[in-house]
Amino acid sequence: MTLPGVLGTSLRAFYAALIAGLSGLVTVLVGDADFGDITAGQWVTIALAAALAFGGVWGITNQKPSEPEPEPPPPPPKRTTRRK
Repeated sequence: MTLPGVLGTSLRAFYAALIAGLSGLVTVLVGDADFGDITAGQWVTIALAAALAFGGVWGITNQKPSEPEPEPPPPPPKRTTRRK
């Protein structure tokens, strides 16, 4: 993979993580909520959303194409018997 390809993949993964993290943060900060009102569980949820988004984008873009299944071997030749 060339450097622009790796850089592009990394940027897409970081962008997905940023959007997922910000989406989680915006969801938590509804109404009069402040950063001090966010619980530890909510921070963990935001971090997990960002990590899963990063891993998903990185994994999908770096997935190796699957190889076709090999063809099964041909059946053995039929045995012919001579009748007397």
